[in-house]
Amino acid sequence: MLAVLLSLATAISWGTNPLFARRAMLKLDIISTNFYGILAGLVVITTYSFFSGDLAVIPTLHPEQFLTFAVVGITTIVLGRTMYYVSITKIGAGPSISIVGASILVAPAVALLAFNEVVNLKMALGILMVFVGLYFIARRAE
Repeated sequence: MLAVLLSLATAISWGTNPLFARRAMLKLDIISTNFYGILAGLVVITTYSFFSGDLAVIPTLHPEQFLTFAVVGITTIVLGRTMYYVSITKIGAGPSISIVGASILVAPAVALLAFNEVVNLKMALGILMVFVGLYFIARRAE
């Protein structure tokens, strides 16, 4: 039950983010909005990591792990969020989050291509419904 509540809290957090970002971008540009958001998150996660003892792990990490973390940080936090904020300014918060929600298609695609997983009927129908929804959202945003 806790996992479901945490997932719901995550959905609420991610779902309201574009609304706050759009409001911030009324006074700040995209890069500044992204910077201050990342900075605030860094303060919170660093404080948590300090008190939880997670920072003690850093000296034990291998260079490949640092590289992986760098790639994840650059692609998701910097590039992904910047492109997301650009889309919010161009087409609005609602359509942007709906289209970004299509990221759930990436995991099945990678699983199919890289790990030879099998698509069952429920998965195929779900993927089809996401594509149809994206089509209507994209048409509305034009």
